[in-house]
Amino acid sequence: YCVITLPFEILKKIPNDLSPEFKKAVDGSAPFGFYKVAWESRRFWERDYNIYGGISYLTQTPYVLWALAPVPSVVWYPSAELMRPNGILVSGYGEEQNTAFGAMSLQEKFDASRAPVERLHPGHGKDLKNPVFCGWRRVKWNEGSWIRSYGGGLDGYNTLIEADGPIYFAGDSVSKIPGWQE
Repeated sequence: YCVITLPFEILKKIPNDLSPEFKKAVDGSAPFGFYKVAWESRRFWERDYNIYGGISYLTQTPYVLWALAPVPSVVWYPSAELMRPNGILVSGYGEEQNTAFGAMSLQEKFDASRAPVERLHPGHGKDLKNPVFCGWRRVKWNEGSWIRSYGGGLDGYNTLIEADGPIYFAGDSVSKIPGWQE
């Protein structure tokens, strides 16, 4: 038996003997290209605002819409190591592909990700230092954050949750709730 947990973007590059319907479902699949921007900062959110973990949104729209926003619209506060002098604050998380954010230079991405912090906590954008950007479609051996669509749509998904002879698929690519936590 073979249990495949590879991201489909990687599996597409590996010679295989999948049956035609399985090959169509895998080769026609597409991943999301989410990103995250994180900053080191003095923990002003705890000391000045009594915020101890959680997320602040700059929009009233549901998750699916703010995650696809063209610019960062979320601030994610750490819930670990409370009251330490410094912490890691996420001020950008969403879909990078086919958005204004995706077309920006790295410096422009950092500048754009500073904006939600400044909007929510005026004057604290200056506290952010040592930014890190991760665009999952650029991560070697991953090349995407999680599955967006299957070749053949729902039929492709229904194909992949079955066995292809001795080959089985497992992982978030064949979950009804895809994503890094699921």
